[in-house]
Amino acid sequence: MSPFLPVARGLCVAVLAASALVPSHAPQDTPKPSGAPSLQRFSEGLTVGDLLATWTAETGRKFVVREDSALRQRRLTLTGPPQYAPGDADYVFESMIQAAGIVLSPAGPPDSKLFVVEDVAQPLGVKQRAPYVHPQDVRNLYRSPAQVFMTAFPLKHLKVDAVRNALSQILSNRNIEFTMDMPSNNALMVIALGPTVTSIGNLLSTLDVPGAKMPESTPEKEKDGPEKK
Repeated sequence: MSPFLPVARGLCVAVLAASALVPSHAPQDTPKPSGAPSLQRFSEGLTVGDLLATWTAETGRKFVVREDSALRQRRLTLTGPPQYAPGDADYVFESMIQAAGIVLSPAGPPDSKLFVVEDVAQPLGVKQRAPYVHPQDVRNLYRSPAQVFMTAFPLKHLKVDAVRNALSQILSNRNIEFTMDMPSNNALMVIALGPTVTSIGNLLSTLDVPGAKMPESTPEKEKDGPEKK
């Protein structure tokens, strides 16, 4: 059994608790006036192509989908039309598109509101294009559940290798989410979906305090019981 498993269980609880502390008012794209197409007419299901077209009509975001991919034909089944405030439109659409196994990569300047649609199972290009966010600015990334970001969390009291070993057991999607040690700076580099980055930042700010330390590895003899003679 991994020596960090008990820690990972505790970290899972801490991630959930820390996420609840994130403020619920992040800047969002301004939706178009009422009368734009909505998801009401798709209460019995819709394709990813339907979702993207409706999203563009409501918030002005634009998407690039390769013609040789089958992503547009993926289907989502809704138990009822979602209800959301206009300022939450992007948050709701991103949550839905991520549930379909799709992630978004920004393309062009930020004000272009243009994104490349990618399959979560093919993460290389997504990680290469992950925008860097300063660790002080990660608190609002939970509002971007279908986007991947990069940051580096400097640690003052915890050892980076122990933190990475524990966190690697609870990352939600290892295809696109991973951590890497930066020993010379005692910092943890994180590339992950927005909510994961926010949760890790909240967690580290709670744990990285004076006197904090991660448990050391347990010797094999102690893990397996007394040595037989």
